Amino acid sequence: MNIAKLISNPVVKQIASLVVGAGAAKIVKNVVEANVKPQTLLDQTAVLAASAAIGGLVAKAAKKYTDEKIDEAAELVGELQELTTTLIKLRKVNKGKKTFEELDLDPKLFAKNAKGKYRQIPETDEQELIKKLDRINRGESTFEKEELIQTGYFQDTDTGNWIPNLTEEPNS
Repeated sequence: MNIAKLISNPVVKQIASLVVGAGAAKIVKNVVEANVKPQTLLDQTAVLAASAAIGGLVAKAAKKYTDEKIDEAAELVGELQELTTTLIKLRKVNKGKKTFEELDLDPKLFAKNAKGKYRQIPETDEQELIKKLDRINRGESTFEKEELIQTGYFQDTDTGNWIPNLTEEPNS
């Protein structure tokens, strides 16, 4: 079961956003009712309209925030699932029950430690950058979310993919 996909399911996200948005709007309405005592019909209408507008803005911001946090949680859960799966597979290799090939693992990503057990080799900065650009190119992320500065890359006119600009010389 892919928990990350379940968490980021549009229906689940919509329900969570609606609940948060409705709650935020209700809080604004209650605060306004407790602190503002309109005297005339015009005052009552103005307060009602203003509280609805403020409630709507707060609800919209709360929904956006909730959506972003759900995406972050789904990404984290996905990474944890992937890591756990890899560790379980690696344990089988270390026990001699399976081979890298049988478990569809790339043996180049692992090395033996001092105890003779295989451990995953940490990613290099270059491998991490490739993964970040891949997520951007698939539309799963943005430069901002990946904390990359867009000016260091150019967009391939044939594929539309973002590629590191390796022709520029670094500042000295």
